[in-house]
Amino acid sequence: KLLTLVPCNDWHVGMFAWRRETDANWDLKIAVREIGRNIEDVIARSPRAGTAIVLGGGDLTHADNHNNETERSHNKLDVDGRHTKVVEAAGMLMVRTVDAALRNNDRVIVRNLKGNHDKETAPAVAWFLYAWYRNEPRVYVDLDQSLFFYHQHGKVMLAATHGHEVKLRDMPQTMAGRRPEMWGATKYRYAHGFHVHHKSGFIAEGGGVVCESHQAPIPQDAWHYGAGFVSGRSLQTI
Repeated sequence: KLLTLVPCNDWHVGMFAWRRETDANWDLKIAVREIGRNIEDVIARSPRAGTAIVLGGGDLTHADNHNNETERSHNKLDVDGRHTKVVEAAGMLMVRTVDAALRNNDRVIVRNLKGNHDKETAPAVAWFLYAWYRNEPRVYVDLDQSLFFYHQHGKVMLAATHGHEVKLRDMPQTMAGRRPEMWGATKYRYAHGFHVHHKSGFIAEGGGVVCESHQAPIPQDAWHYGAGFVSGRSLQTI
């Protein structure tokens, strides 16, 4: 009867940070080690459930191609490794996450949302997971390409978006307008957002929806550190 949500929250695989600039070292090898073992740990600590949702919240990778810059603003990104190597590492981290969820839950639903850093890469990773688990009846990979995720579990409505287009505070009206049947059939409604890398104090119940933004498990790169951003780091299940 239980459902466990596993938010894969802005992992930015491939991001590079140098301690003398940012107070912390981070590269592809560290990301694979730290994110991999800790996501397995938090899943193992969670109660066994009938269903687990592995939800990629967007920005699974730090860059979307070998240009190593954001598409919209062309900001230069600090990246460790060639893009194909980064995508392979990100895909295998998602496999480790799904495998851990399979060990602790009866079935697993997988959705990999697009963010502003992985608009093209996120769908490719989703198709990779779809092929990887094609013979595993306990895994369903959702290949929807919209910026939104919706799921109903009994009287609970879950929704999510990365947050770079529709803001988290606007999700209640989007949920009610886009999924009126699910809205009407549920009593407890939750919207999950990412993108900002911190909780931002925005856990509110306005419009009949509890909205929560998530921290990222990574340190800051040079740009964010230099801009004075401060946020904690975490991985969790709900």
